[in-house]
Amino acid sequence: MRGPGARLLGILAGMSVAIVTVMNVLHIWPYWFLIPVELLLCFLGLLVCWALPCLVGLCFIDKNKPMERHSRFFSYYARQIVSLMLIILRVQLRVSGIEKLPQERFLLVGNHRSFLDPVVEIGVFQKQRVSFVAKQELFEIPVVGRLIHSLQCLSLHRGAIKEELKTILQATKLVKDQSASIGIYPEGTRNSKPGLLPFKNGAFRIAEKAKAPIAVAVIHNSDQVKRNFPFRGTKVRLELVGVLDKEFVQTHNSTQISEKVRSMMEQSLLQPATV
Repeated sequence: MRGPGARLLGILAGMSVAIVTVMNVLHIWPYWFLIPVELLLCFLGLLVCWALPCLVGLCFIDKNKPMERHSRFFSYYARQIVSLMLIILRVQLRVSGIEKLPQERFLLVGNHRSFLDPVVEIGVFQKQRVSFVAKQELFEIPVVGRLIHSLQCLSLHRGAIKEELKTILQATKLVKDQSASIGIYPEGTRNSKPGLLPFKNGAFRIAEKAKAPIAVAVIHNSDQVKRNFPFRGTKVRLELVGVLDKEFVQTHNSTQISEKVRSMMEQSLLQPATV
């Protein structure tokens, strides 16, 4: 995941050097001792120019209107932004098991250790058009709310049963119509302790109703990023541990599915953290 962002930074840095060099040769800004400042300002200016189309596009996003399709334009920016964030946070991300993902739309479930988890997974799974169920508060953040809405992410009003049911039905429709896969954290919130919190079985009803397979992912060490930054880098591993096919989903109830998923996650978490 560091590749796209690193390439972008390299391109912008190269362009900055070229522009500043030309400016000094032409004596447009002939103060050689200020070259570092010139380079920084030029780089930031190019970065703003790169981000400008996305910011303008987001102004036309209506958060009250469901997105009918996954936007390739905003998906590109999402991948780049995630990659840049990983570089800034000094995260070395290793991803394994992606080849296990089914060709059809699916429900992605995983453990939740850090604020970074959805950021990483939104970036990693954009090519598979995975949209996430996220808490309502995230949609109220300027720019961020519009961006995740453009990626067909769905808001969840925790504690409001009618709204939760509405979100489940929306997520089911996206999967059933093959519009997008859905990612959700069955723990319901971040877990700051070892192991897993009790699962909310309602998360698995999306797969049941959509008759879709379930991809089980586990993220390791993401909770260390906040502690290590900015003095140390952090190795984070995202592992797709397995897939429950739709035949299994259709022949088991949500409680049984929950127990199976939990067992798969716990088995992965008990393995040595070779990140």
